[in-house]
Amino acid sequence: MTNDKNLFLQGSILLPEEFIKGSVGAGDAFVSGMIYGIHQQWSLDKTLHLAVCIAAMSLSHESSTDGMKDIEQCLDLQKYGFRQLNI
Repeated sequence: MTNDKNLFLQGSILLPEEFIKGSVGAGDAFVSGMIYGIHQQWSLDKTLHLAVCIAAMSLSHESSTDGMKDIEQCLDLQKYGFRQLNI
């Protein structure tokens, strides 16, 4: 929630089960996407979208770093779609 009471939500990616190899480092990967978006002065929506894509990519390997790819490859994961959040 922003200072002016705007709420921003981003559902996780609907990854195929076989894509997920481990979850170590997914939270750190999410934060790295947030930091990058903030550094680039992107909108909060765009930043959250990137952070979720980067966290999802980190799930593709058992280790905390070996699953990581470049930003474009991370964003390509959006082809699987996002979970809808019901609030």
